[in-house]
Amino acid sequence: MTKTAIWLKKTIIERPQDTFIMSNHDVAYRFPENEKLQNCGWTRQKQRAFDAYFDKRLWDRFTIAHFEEWNGQLIAFSHAGLKDTFFPFQKFDITHLRRIEKIAFDNGHKTDPNPLLDHWGASPLWVRWQVLPLFEGICQVVGHTSFQTPQIRAVAGKPEWNLCMDCAHTYYAVFKDKYAYAVDRHKGYEHLLNFTVNEPAKTKDS
Repeated sequence: MTKTAIWLKKTIIERPQDTFIMSNHDVAYRFPENEKLQNCGWTRQKQRAFDAYFDKRLWDRFTIAHFEEWNGQLIAFSHAGLKDTFFPFQKFDITHLRRIEKIAFDNGHKTDPNPLLDHWGASPLWVRWQVLPLFEGICQVVGHTSFQTPQIRAVAGKPEWNLCMDCAHTYYAVFKDKYAYAVDRHKGYEHLLNFTVNEPAKTKDS
């Protein structure tokens, strides 16, 4: 844990242009007094080791979701995925998300229900790929649910798609101009990601 804290602090300081996404594996270290979040191997001993090197102000660099425009589409990057249940009338709204994100972080130390952080069935930290639906108006890149190869969920004739890139550190995604690729970090191979297929679909070599 000490090595992790030192590495993470160094990375955050040296890469001010990067965005850091909150996940179920680190939320307990941000709010160690909240017993509801103490999962995924958290212990008080690890917490003490982490706090000895990690300035709590660095947590301000973390967010629930990061957004980018690509080929005219809005893409949300989050740990596990955004569900429409968080949005009024099931219509995506960044302003609304940022508002409830602030409330969630401000109250993360409390044991009261905090759907954005501790709702296992819908939280962007916990929701599983198998139940993450296509959300009108936004595409999503997520992790959390492990597969051997990248997973794509798309429906022919609709512009939205979801991409899961939790592949045991084997693949990472690269978005270039009008195309996206899954890159095998061990072999260096690039595989074109096709976002216009019927669900479910995988990369060419899957």
